[in-house]
Amino acid sequence: MNTPETLQIPLNVSVALDQDDVVIQGPVGKIILNSKKLNTKTTCIKIEDKTLTLLSFEEKSNLGTLRSHFESAFQGVREGFSIFLDIVGVGYRASLEEKKQILHLKVGHNCPISYEAPKNVRLFLIRPTRICVFGVSKELVTAVAAHIRSLKPPEPYKGKGIRLSTEIIILKEGKKK
Repeated sequence: MNTPETLQIPLNVSVALDQDDVVIQGPVGKIILNSKKLNTKTTCIKIEDKTLTLLSFEEKSNLGTLRSHFESAFQGVREGFSIFLDIVGVGYRASLEEKKQILHLKVGHNCPISYEAPKNVRLFLIRPTRICVFGVSKELVTAVAAHIRSLKPPEPYKGKGIRLSTEIIILKEGKKK
């Protein structure tokens, strides 16, 4: 058995064991870490006061990954995660049905593209060319942002398309005469 990893459970966050799953609740939302991700056959999870202790019976490398999952879950239920996407191009824009969380994109195709967000993720339009993806789960928010980006990735010559706000597109040089 390896040395245990201990984590302090933040204020306003509650952690409970439910059979093989771990339920983490906070002011923003709730995350359930399932037994497949936690690999409960080789690890032991203890909750005492405001500390969470992880023990591994096989590999120590699993503990670092588990600790990282718990830290991102704690941050998610306290603050949430957000990713911003920019739509670049003449006439490219987005509209959003707030109630149903359906995003309509006009990005150079002959008809608008519709995307329905999963129930654990919220979409916001800051302006018609800027989308905010917000949620509790870091994995899910990143996956949704990647899927929206894949609907019209930025092209390398003019940079038109959907990109992350932090992404830098290196443009290729056009044809030379």
